[in-house]
Amino acid sequence: MAARKTAAGLVMACAAMLATGCGLGAGTPSGELSLRVTENFGTQQLGHLSSAKAGGEETAMRQLQRGHSVGTRFSGRFVQSVNGKSAGTESGKPVDWFFFVNGVESPTGAAETVLHAGDSVWWDRRDWSQAVHVPAVVGSWPQPFRSGLKGKRLPVRIICAPGFERECDAVEALLAKQGVTASRGLAGIAGRGSGLRLLVGDWKALGHDPTGSLLESGPGLSGVYAKPSANGQSIALLNAGGQVAAQFGAGSGLVAATNEGDAQPTWIVSGTDHSGVGRAISALNASTLASRYAVVIAPDGSVHPAPETN
Repeated sequence: MAARKTAAGLVMACAAMLATGCGLGAGTPSGELSLRVTENFGTQQLGHLSSAKAGGEETAMRQLQRGHSVGTRFSGRFVQSVNGKSAGTESGKPVDWFFFVNGVESPTGAAETVLHAGDSVWWDRRDWSQAVHVPAVVGSWPQPFRSGLKGKRLPVRIICAPGFERECDAVEALLAKQGVTASRGLAGIAGRGSGLRLLVGDWKALGHDPTGSLLESGPGLSGVYAKPSANGQSIALLNAGGQVAAQFGAGSGLVAATNEGDAQPTWIVSGTDHSGVGRAISALNASTLASRYAVVIAPDGSVHPAPETN
């Protein structure tokens, strides 16, 4: 009975922290807008731009048009081409332009997506044969934690697997360096709420999370081109066609992001074991994650973008 009361109290405490905005940090998002344009899952850079323009007067479409030649469709609401590179078919695969705001796939067209101070926008022309939707990516780190979404910073919770408290401390410290205050949640507690989550721990524990478990079903459901095994002993790196390009065992790590339904994104900082999770945490920096959908870290420490595009 005491254990049940303790668990109930913890759940209520987590809910109370979210309700009071724990993890929001002080103030509202600030800073310049940034724009990155790539193709082939971020492997080829086509342009970069920073601008102070924001505050309800800039849209994702107008921002893109300021520095690029843009062809549109559907009465100017959606992008058809950028600098002559068009949506359509390439090497027998469907390709199109997709964009993320602070690492989250936009649910609206570029002409309707209003940008706010501090937003990072990433356009990528990619093969969508295996994943029409990629809900979230890691390539805009430290977004969305620093600026949130739609001009509002969001509560941030670190969901810590049992026995990984030291690793969770390290993730919390990395977020703090970005001006982000995170609260702690408990593995196994559903309650996605309205905030951002980071799952930290080995896959044996995190694979039971309703959102995290989507990765085991492949990119068609999760948008992530990496598949941890159900027993947590290996991580498969997939190519753009959904086939296994490499398989990594003990000591391998994974950094990915996805969501379930209309919930806010969940980040996965995981691995096959403590060593693998440690390697995943070491990858939490802008230079390693920039322009990457997800990454798999091999036991030797080498970082492999997911999907593998060679």
